[in-house]
Amino acid sequence: MKPNYISQHFQLLLEKYNLKKIILHDLRHSCATLMRERRMSIEDISKWLGHSNTITTENIYVHFNDSQKIKSANAISDIIPEVKI
Repeated sequence: MKPNYISQHFQLLLEKYNLKKIILHDLRHSCATLMRERRMSIEDISKWLGHSNTITTENIYVHFNDSQKIKSANAISDIIPEVKI
């Protein structure tokens, strides 16, 4: 098998199904985010991705999605008293 066989065929699949062009490596970000959404620890996700420390995993790979942002904003608004102007 050629070293770039999987990457090349991944691109062909994206084209065939008219999907957004990304590189295969980008799926690591989605994987890490989905794992975190399922409450996996950063340590376990970091090990799964093969990172030597959790900082890389947290700062680069795990992303908040919109529903998490809304949930976080609601949690903060519950803590901060409403100010009437």
